[in-house]
Amino acid sequence: MRIRDSLNAAAHLHRERGDWQVALDLARQIPPESPNYALAQQLIQEMQELAELEAAWPEGQTQIPAENWQGAISNLIWMRSQNPEFRDIEVGEQLYLANERLARQLIDQAAGNAESLRAAIIYLDQALTLKPTHRELIDEKELAVGFVAGSDALGRGDWVGVVTNWEKVFNKRSDYQGGILGQRLVDAYPRAARQLIAEADGSERLLDQALGFLDKSLVSQPEDEDLLEQRRLIVDYLDGLAAFRLEDWDLSIAYWGPIQVAYPDYQNGALEDKLRVACANSASPDETYCAP
Repeated sequence: MRIRDSLNAAAHLHRERGDWQVALDLARQIPPESPNYALAQQLIQEMQELAELEAAWPEGQTQIPAENWQGAISNLIWMRSQNPEFRDIEVGEQLYLANERLARQLIDQAAGNAESLRAAIIYLDQALTLKPTHRELIDEKELAVGFVAGSDALGRGDWVGVVTNWEKVFNKRSDYQGGILGQRLVDAYPRAARQLIAEADGSERLLDQALGFLDKSLVSQPEDEDLLEQRRLIVDYLDGLAAFRLEDWDLSIAYWGPIQVAYPDYQNGALEDKLRVACANSASPDETYCAP
């Protein structure tokens, strides 16, 4: 009995050490009448599976030098699914390498294609699962995610979303994807400004954001009359709002009255409502803009 127990213990010891063939030979020596026979059979099955994986390992290793990253990933994931302990460190290192290289390949070849970058994000995520603190990969993922989010916003016609996401990418790396975001932002700024103006309904926050986009638009289009007019209207509206808060009714009327005359529905009626309040509170309202 002691010999049989020793065989079982030795087999498991060699299994822990990774000496799979020795463990297999020892486990096969345990006879059916031994109380350790069932455990030995389990060990034999496990060792046989590991031997099969070991036999398949060299063929899989040809994919890394050949830069067949997708093939390498599929093979390594299969090996890990068969036995998570099989060459755990080596499999993990190669999985990281293949995912990182495939992600970079997709990014380098994307040429501004959002779907290629969306695929790259998947492999970046898998690489970061293995090395979650890798700063360079984290940065690459943030850039790809921002680019894709801006592209998705473009598909929805959400120009504010386009600018918000693409600006972050451009400010972090202006030459990302061949520097195509520079011109794309130039085209997007006035559209985003107009979107905010249309949606603001008198919101100071949104109009202030629109003003920022108009200023960026005017850098490349300094003589665009429509952009200049939209900027003037926002500035006068916000100046009138500041006076309104200070209860300087006449100054509010002076800012808002001309806008109301030229654009009666400015800010979807929000200006008209506030102008009416200013007129009602003024001691001497300007009859040009305030009904008697």
